[in-house]
Amino acid sequence: SAMAAAGTGGFAVVANGISEALVATAAGIFVAIEAVVLYNFFQARLGRIAAELKLITDEFVELLRER
Repeated sequence: SAMAAAGTGGFAVVANGISEALVATAAGIFVAIEAVVLYNFFQARLGRIAAELKLITDEFVELLRER
């Protein structure tokens, strides 16, 4: 390869690149975990709101039927 022919590079260069890749991967995993937790939180909240709205709607429809 060009690096071998020029005599540059070596373990230090490769290790530095691997280190940067691992840091970027760890940051990505951290962000992904936070996103999944927030997604699940809001999905559960929306589910509760939808269920409550359905109850209110059912009660309203029942009131209209009584008239």
